[in-house]
Amino acid sequence: MWAVCKKEMQNYFYSPVGYVFIAIFMLISAMIFFNINLTANTYGTGYSGQAEYATSLQNMTIYLSFITPVLTMRIFAEERKNKTDQLYLTSPISITSVVLGKYFACLAMLVIAMVLNLIFPIMLAVYTSSGALSLAMLFVQYVGFFLIGATFMAIGVFISSMTESQVVAAVVSFAVAFIIWLGNSVLTNIGSSIVSAIASSINMLARYQNFADGIVGFAPIFYYISLSALFMFLTVRAIERRRWTGV
Repeated sequence: MWAVCKKEMQNYFYSPVGYVFIAIFMLISAMIFFNINLTANTYGTGYSGQAEYATSLQNMTIYLSFITPVLTMRIFAEERKNKTDQLYLTSPISITSVVLGKYFACLAMLVIAMVLNLIFPIMLAVYTSSGALSLAMLFVQYVGFFLIGATFMAIGVFISSMTESQVVAAVVSFAVAFIIWLGNSVLTNIGSSIVSAIASSINMLARYQNFADGIVGFAPIFYYISLSALFMFLTVRAIERRRWTGV
């Protein structure tokens, strides 16, 4: 598993993929940080110089769903197209180890981007009038951000395992992200209270609100981990099916 993870990490940095993901992640983070924490404060609105990064990070979760396909679109699709997936399909190696190794490589890239992203709350802590950030709240917010990012990664890995085209994997991943974002907005505002309640209970983005408020809740943690585990299981089953049926 760790050998697969190491190999995937090397692939990310031996090609432009890893650098493109980090560059897009940091660019969007910087734009959100500027619009919320700098521009707003300059004009006397927003948070008036408060060392508050929760809103910026919460906005970033929306964009994260659209940039994760940069990492996940090739994770299985490229090998399937080049027939190099036969190396593990015809060997006694555990498919679960292969899937988890690739998934952990995606998570490692997310962690690297998040560590670089820390420059923005550090700037707030150093240069704003309100003093230091609440480290406890910031930690909880980043934990939530990692969990929702891990869920998007799991969905993207599953989609990549279903096709040999990176383009198809990327387009479908973008479509799923758009459906999650738009569908939740529509359903939660629909007239029926029952539909709204159901939509709210499965809303991936709304589940992050507890973390944004600095609250560690068992329900959202269980929700994100369960959803990630579900898509990892489905990915393993999809690869296992190809191993035994060849399709």
